[in-house]
Amino acid sequence: MKWFDRDTPFTLVSGILFTAGSLAMGWYSGHREMKIGMMAFVLVGILIVYFGICKLFNKTCIVIENSQLNVTYRGLPWPNRFRPLPVDSIRDVSTRKRTHRSKQESGGTRTSYSYVVEISSQTKERLKVVSHSSSETALFIKNKLEQFLES
Repeated sequence: MKWFDRDTPFTLVSGILFTAGSLAMGWYSGHREMKIGMMAFVLVGILIVYFGICKLFNKTCIVIENSQLNVTYRGLPWPNRFRPLPVDSIRDVSTRKRTHRSKQESGGTRTSYSYVVEISSQTKERLKVVSHSSSETALFIKNKLEQFLES
């Protein structure tokens, strides 16, 4: 599943502008303290740009081999917290709708949704496999996982 979405160009442009603005403020200030503080902002900007580049090139792969379920990220390096799970310890596959609210400058709120595919293990632990902005994609992944686990 590719990471690219409609926010990817915005992420890249805002990261580049944030980094450039931080460099300019620190460089032209002339104060040593500002140059040191600028480094922290530049680092944040570089991380935002890296995230945007990852959204362009990375994809999430759900792999079942040797009776283990694993989630990996391909493309550029990205931290992975999912640990391989034995297939026979999976009890259920489900989807969950998550609501995200953010305040707008105009005073209103913006609501967006993501859909999480989760598995329940025999220890009753719920593990997130993948999250997506499209309910159709999340349901497709859930159904494919269920089909494979039933066979």
